[in-house]
Amino acid sequence: MASEGRYRLDATTAPDGHPFTVYDMLGRSHTPLTVFARTVAAGQPAAARAYTYAVLPFFAFIDTDPVQREVGRRWDDPPGEVRAAVRAYLARHPEGRELFLAALRRFYRVQRAATAYRHADPLAGPVAAAPASAAPPRPATERRRAADVAIADPLLLARLLLVGRQIGWGLRERCVARIALEAGAGLEEVLGLTLGGWLDRGMGREIVADAVGRDRRVRVLRFAPLTARLLGQYGETERRRADPAGLGLAARRRLVAAAGADPDAVPLFLTARGTPLRPATFRDRSWRPACAAAGLALEPRDARRWYAAQATRLIREIRSGPTVVAELRHLAGYLRGVGGTGERGAVLDRAAATTTAHARVQDRFHGRLGEDLGRALAAALRDAA
Repeated sequence: MASEGRYRLDATTAPDGHPFTVYDMLGRSHTPLTVFARTVAAGQPAAARAYTYAVLPFFAFIDTDPVQREVGRRWDDPPGEVRAAVRAYLARHPEGRELFLAALRRFYRVQRAATAYRHADPLAGPVAAAPASAAPPRPATERRRAADVAIADPLLLARLLLVGRQIGWGLRERCVARIALEAGAGLEEVLGLTLGGWLDRGMGREIVADAVGRDRRVRVLRFAPLTARLLGQYGETERRRADPAGLGLAARRRLVAAAGADPDAVPLFLTARGTPLRPATFRDRSWRPACAAAGLALEPRDARRWYAAQATRLIREIRSGPTVVAELRHLAGYLRGVGGTGERGAVLDRAAATTTAHARVQDRFHGRLGEDLGRALAAALRDAA
């Protein structure tokens, strides 16, 4: 059932047999956006949700922005008016620009092919944001304030995972997001993970993020037991299908043992083409669409800040006196990692020690995250019933 107050993609099967229907802010079926979502799904099923969610905020902007309402702009205006609306939107919402423009160009190609848009292509050339005098961008302080609200939300991971399910996240996306938020890691760390880093820690719930950052620091990331199981499932399903040799992680591990192959040359996360998944690709095609759908003003780099904020709050709740200072010191050491110089075994031992010192608090933290996700999922199922 469609909810009012925002544009919404419903991924349940409609009476006409199609899986996608888009509703406008009044809860009415929006035919052009629905046609767009279904057309993209027919050729690129994995991209349909990401592309649709990328353009929904633009339609809401046209409906609600005072300037756009005053001049009476619509999505099917002549090209000059559409471009003016796009420039104003980009001035207010510069994040996710590449994905947004790619999706909107595809939208207008679909509408022109369906004769629903009867003008020339409004996005045929480059599009720049409007100058500040025409549509002032959101101040940096406002963007930071919105990010701070998200970082203070203890249910952030649960919200993101639930929306990710709605927009088609697979095991790969769920594992990346869970590791980033459960371990307090940046995308460069998570997407740089290798089979060798996991083998170093017994392929359990810890993994080595090797030589990360400008100062080449090493961290042993620790995530929830469920995430470790999901990572193993991903390695034998989605990743195996993407692997250039068609091998799952278990087969790759046997190859390492039998033939002396380099496990550090085996990235954990792959694209459908079998290439390493890049941070920018995940950010633009998975993270930002999910955050937009959930109403979260959060960039991937904020995962580390969210973890630090939530772990600090937990420490102050469950510890007292001098132990608070000690646990905060352990948290800082875990997030910082150790300098990646010297003999590798010694470096890994030091990195593992900083993780072990923080492990008891982290286990409590992961337990709460699991409880939060269970409650959020139960509430979502009740709402859908």
